[in-house]
Amino acid sequence: MPVNIFRVKTVVLGDPGVGKTALVQMFISEGREFAKNYSMTLGVDLHLKRCHIPNTSDAVDMLIYDCGGLDLYLDCLSQFWDQPDLLLLVYDVCSPTSLQSVADWHRLAMSAEWAGGGARPVAGLLLANKTDLAGRRLVGADEGSQMAGQLGLHYVEGSAKENQGVQEAFTWLAQQLYSEVNRSQDGVRPSYNSLHKSALRSSLSNPSLK
Repeated sequence: MPVNIFRVKTVVLGDPGVGKTALVQMFISEGREFAKNYSMTLGVDLHLKRCHIPNTSDAVDMLIYDCGGLDLYLDCLSQFWDQPDLLLLVYDVCSPTSLQSVADWHRLAMSAEWAGGGARPVAGLLLANKTDLAGRRLVGADEGSQMAGQLGLHYVEGSAKENQGVQEAFTWLAQQLYSEVNRSQDGVRPSYNSLHKSALRSSLSNPSLK
């Protein structure tokens, strides 16, 4: 068992069909479950995954908010999050429109209140999904990297289908959170304990999140 467990919220955003749910499912199943049939997320789906920090006896419990990409839900998405910590934005390398939408999703995320009353997440990452479809790719790595740089995000390319870049993306976010906690003066920001315990308890009461 880990000595210290830090409980955090991670928001996943992007256009419909970019593969957000597939990425989350591959992460929580450790590459064993790729959804072959597309099923649109309505509202927000919650998932829980423990991420062990390499070379330590600590871990980060990630409560993942897989958010639907329909305009219908845009105005209410942030009400589900309740001060999250980490941000993962996703686009499809076969869809230039989905990359253009990243700025809008980032703007929506920045309009929310983040953990500890902050205006920004502890860490944010832009993931270019579906790189396995090389013959249909329309967005180059340089374009994605430039967008990430403009928004102050870390950039990763990958494929949910091939389980490439998936673990790397979520692990990077967890490690950034862990590093931030260790840099803080008292070791733990208040939100990591009191704020997220209630959210974690409610997620653990749902068998689908275990």
